[in-house]
Amino acid sequence: VISDEHRKKVFLSAARVRATVLIDGFVRGAWKIEKARKTATLLIEPFERLSREDRNTLIDEGERLVRFLTEPQGAETFEVRFA
Repeated sequence: VISDEHRKKVFLSAARVRATVLIDGFVRGAWKIEKARKTATLLIEPFERLSREDRNTLIDEGERLVRFLTEPQGAETFEVRFA
């Protein structure tokens, strides 16, 4: 489920769509991966303030995601950051 307010942050021009963060079935943010040398960082951009519990859950799941997506390409260090 996505609010009208967040829709414009997810659906971009030229039919591009950002990767989204779902919390309890609602779009609450977007994410992207940045790579620098052997370090891969999952950068999460919350669309609103998140609870400590939600942030901790995103860190745990995000660490697994960034490792899964970037380790095969040679990344050795994995991070999760919030924008």
